[in-house]
Amino acid sequence: MIAGFDPRGDGQHGGQLVTDAIPGTTGSVIYWRLSGEVEVAELAQKWEDLGLDAALLPGRPSPAVALRRAMGAQKEKHLLVRGVKGAHFLVRERLGADEPEYEPELKVTLNAGGLPAFDKPGHAACPTLRAAFGAQLDALDDTDVSCWLVKMARHLDAVPLRDSGGVYFVPAHRVFEMMRMREALDRASYCRIHALPAARSEEVVAAVIDAVTTAVEAEAKAIEVELATPMKARALETRKERLAAEHARVSRYEALLGVKLVSLRGTVELVEQQACLAALTLAQDEEE
Repeated sequence: MIAGFDPRGDGQHGGQLVTDAIPGTTGSVIYWRLSGEVEVAELAQKWEDLGLDAALLPGRPSPAVALRRAMGAQKEKHLLVRGVKGAHFLVRERLGADEPEYEPELKVTLNAGGLPAFDKPGHAACPTLRAAFGAQLDALDDTDVSCWLVKMARHLDAVPLRDSGGVYFVPAHRVFEMMRMREALDRASYCRIHALPAARSEEVVAAVIDAVTTAVEAEAKAIEVELATPMKARALETRKERLAAEHARVSRYEALLGVKLVSLRGTVELVEQQACLAALTLAQDEEE
């Protein structure tokens, strides 16, 4: 193995987990610091340069979101921005003798093609708004990037070390991919992902077991709640697939940590039994 490269791309080889981490570690603890917007096109180019899967890239903001952000950037002293039922307004505040007066200056909506439409096309703010709208279509703000990174953590088989998230453990077999993702984001923006090698120790193993147990139990509980509502065969099949994914996750962490998570497997199996029973009941109902 060179630099953690896994020729199968699934973190396993010959039935054994491939370790991408520093020898003697179980993986890495990661957290991130966000700073400024991230341009999707720039991130996509750096992503491609490093051979990462384009399907993992974040989506661009919708036209509605881009317009809202572009309008928000126009606010200044005595020039307000208001939104009402899909329309946005630039409102001029004028200080009167008794109380302020408010005069709508420009109404902006989205046309059928998803582009800004102005009730006063000649207004001085129109060119600025068009440019800002175009820029916002390719810009991810801190919330966008944070949500995307949470999804990437799940893709990397990571588990949160805090209930509130923000700090994740990435298992050894996914560290190399995480490092490439981090490099792409570094090259494309001022956002930073910090990765701290997690030495193999009793404390680290205990913390990771606690984290994976919390994550798997939460997913199993969520599926159990969903199964309480009648659903169609395809929906049931999707729940079974999610439960199978949790079984696979438990197996990977057992191999990584050298432990048997018997109780956790039992939790998943109980919900699997409920899913199978629901599928059987549905089949019987359809036959009648």
